Amino acid sequence: MRAKIICPVFAAFAAAAFAEPAFKVETDYAAAPQCEAFAKQAKTIAEEWYPKINEILFGKDRPLPVPVVHLKFEPMKGVAHATNDGIHISADWITKHPEDKGMVVHELTHVVQDYKGKGEFWLTEGIADYVRYERYEPGTQKWKLTEKSSYKQGYGIAGAFLAWIEKNKNADIIRKLNAACRDGSYKREMFKELCGADTDALWAEYMKTQTK
Repeated sequence: MRAKIICPVFAAFAAAAFAEPAFKVETDYAAAPQCEAFAKQAKTIAEEWYPKINEILFGKDRPLPVPVVHLKFEPMKGVAHATNDGIHISADWITKHPEDKGMVVHELTHVVQDYKGKGEFWLTEGIADYVRYERYEPGTQKWKLTEKSSYKQGYGIAGAFLAWIEKNKNADIIRKLNAACRDGSYKREMFKELCGADTDALWAEYMKTQTK
């Protein structure tokens, strides 16, 4: 009987080709069939950006938080919200705003964050919009700031503030804050420890750069 010889390179290639993917993205638009086209686009975005967001927030070596990400489109109030393993998205919002792909990235960031309420509101939402507007769709928003504006508003204004801190004060600020929110060690004093000033002082300095 002739022995079979298997090329090691081919064997490795075949194993990689048939290996289970690191994660899956599953969509459900049964309750909102009008969202089918957007759901397919959202799936593609999630497949690309889920591991990217994980690396942005935690680094290359951290495992993905969940193996399956669920995108559920349904009739509901609001825009969208994240759970520990996916996103619920308003069918009405998608019908009125089919261009809003960045919302998927924002909510996907919450899946990766999984702070379970351990971070401050403004910071949690600020990091999510930092990922959206500074990494996914940079240059698409210019926030109008007034003397009443505050980083405590969260979302895009806080995201732009964090991006400024990252560029001018501490290049690793996003990962450090994210890690602290994730493990429950976050405290407001971290900003002074990492950047030499508290958030109010940093915001005052930031505002001066925005009015020039």
